[in-house]
Amino acid sequence: MQILQGGLISILIIVLGAQIFLRSFLAKHIKKIFWGGVGLIVAYNGYISWLQYTIWKNNPTTANLLPPHQSIMYFLSYVGIHFWLPYGVSLLAAVIFISVFTFVNRAYEERFLFAEEVWIGGMALFLVGYPDVIVYVPLFLVAFVGVSLSRMLFLKKAARTSPYFLWIPVAVCVILASIWYLSALPWWNLLII
Repeated sequence: MQILQGGLISILIIVLGAQIFLRSFLAKHIKKIFWGGVGLIVAYNGYISWLQYTIWKNNPTTANLLPPHQSIMYFLSYVGIHFWLPYGVSLLAAVIFISVFTFVNRAYEERFLFAEEVWIGGMALFLVGYPDVIVYVPLFLVAFVGVSLSRMLFLKKAARTSPYFLWIPVAVCVILASIWYLSALPWWNLLII
């Protein structure tokens, strides 16, 4: 799992670099990058599902859990719950986020988010995965309010603050916190599907 998380952090850092240095390129290709990230997760989950099948098949005890001794549905439900469902939940959250904010943004003439920012936020939601998305959303909101208040105090006037550069750093922090801290908490393991 840490290999996957390291890869996700790499993708997020590359996207952050593109946000800073290649914004027009990112604006043009963010949808492809988002779906490429989905493709990488699907490929990774397919690979670890195949590894799980191979391990079970080569063990005399667990071989009884595979066909012809059991229906293939037992294995599919096992890998579905353990490998596919966490990213299925976060993909659903990302698609809902992208759909809602694309609609709201168009209705209000991109007053809230830049066009590519909707996809950047959706990608961050998806790549942190479940249950990390439960930490990501409130942490992002706290970071955004903190940046907004700091900017208001610094400028001494009310000014619109864009969360454009917050999506990715907060996602990286949540993934790192999950690796180093959250996974060690006993109650965190109760959230893992």
